[in-house]
Amino acid sequence: MTETETVTVRISPELKREAEKVLAKLKLTPEVAIADFYQHVVEEYEAGGDAWLEIPHVTCCLAFGKGPNAESIAAMKEIDEGGGIRHSSVAELRAYLESDTEEDAVDE
Repeated sequence: MTETETVTVRISPELKREAEKVLAKLKLTPEVAIADFYQHVVEEYEAGGDAWLEIPHVTCCLAFGKGPNAESIAAMKEIDEGGGIRHSSVAELRAYLESDTEEDAVDE
């Protein structure tokens, strides 16, 4: 068996219940979701980039001691000025990503 460590995080009971409902629908355990998040952070750090985690109404940048790069700053400015594409749910984002909308716009 692979050696493991315990991560202890304090969150509200309501948030825990709601998140676990969503994870269950996605057939994921909290352990898998947290491990995947940690893996993403490590991979982004090793790639030399910023690790971005998109959460509705909050954008967290784990910049590992440095600020966002020029591309990230430009993207944030575009959103602040009303540009970009916004999605109200993960399902809506998935549908957009699975559509040919972006490719069609580039080809025109």
